[in-house]
Amino acid sequence: MKLGIMLGDVSSHGMSAALMMALVLSAAGIHTASAVGPAETLHRLRESLLTKLSETEMFATAFYGVLDKAAGTLTYANSGHPHAFRVAADGTAVRLEATAMPLGLGTWGPIAQTTVPWDVQNDLLCLFTDGLADAANAKGERFGEPRILELCSGLREE
Repeated sequence: MKLGIMLGDVSSHGMSAALMMALVLSAAGIHTASAVGPAETLHRLRESLLTKLSETEMFATAFYGVLDKAAGTLTYANSGHPHAFRVAADGTAVRLEATAMPLGLGTWGPIAQTTVPWDVQNDLLCLFTDGLADAANAKGERFGEPRILELCSGLREE
């Protein structure tokens, strides 16, 4: 069994960013159905959105991974999305590094993909956007990436 997982984030806020994200999601659905692997999917996504992202002066980050339960692997491509982690059973979080620039920040270079071992019984995939990490409490304290990862690891049995 294989499972595809995608998360993205668009620069800016408000209605224009929401509309751009809707466009990204629509294009992603088309490209995941016909592309061979995460790198090709993000390459096609970049090509199809380049003009619109340029016109709006926006960019998007995107992580797309395919979890192969039978092979025990996660194959992914990451166009500049900083908040992608593999969390092991012991709570150790390893960042799933970018394999390309964010979408809309140029067309140079290929989008690479990486395959990492995946323990289906114990590993967690933790993906989030800066909106969660930047959320603040009444005292103005950011929630932050370390707390998200700690929470993710702590809720392992839920």
